[in-house]
Amino acid sequence: MVSSRQERIEQAKHDWQENRFEQVPEEKEFIPLPEDAFTANDNQLDEVQPL
Repeated sequence: MVSSRQERIEQAKHDWQENRFEQVPEEKEFIPLPEDAFTANDNQLDEVQPL
């Protein structure tokens, strides 16, 4: 999932926690979000480098 819209990123976090994404074929393990995923502030977005 790729998005620059903060509201879409937040929705994706919630969707991930609720297991709403399709499972990756042949993957058995669910990897949870880091505990601090919901405490990120807007300044952290400025640190992301473009691809």
